[in-house]
Amino acid sequence: MALWSLKEKRHTYLITNLKRDEYSMLEISNIYRMRWQVEILFKECKSHNSLHGFNTQKATLQESLIWASLISMILKRFITGCIEQIFKVEISTMIVLKTTVSWWYGILEAIVQQ
Repeated sequence: MALWSLKEKRHTYLITNLKRDEYSMLEISNIYRMRWQVEILFKECKSHNSLHGFNTQKATLQESLIWASLISMILKRFITGCIEQIFKVEISTMIVLKTTVSWWYGILEAIVQQ
């Protein structure tokens, strides 16, 4: 299946084993888009939130760090979504992940200091 991207002015090709008569191109495109967000979520956990690098054997501490990582990701995505709506721009999730270190701690510090 090929989908035309107006933004990128090119085709995106998707390969699937789903039946054409059961799923429209739009449905398949949306499924792939959601699946990609799951992949980005895992990459963010492993690469940008140090989820793979917790140095503890205590299960309760590991669970707390995982929850903190997930909360951090949700907050970053929420802030990014607000910026997109306020300034009417699209921001790449990967750019947010790669640049968070330059703005995330400043925002958290401003929140703590009110």
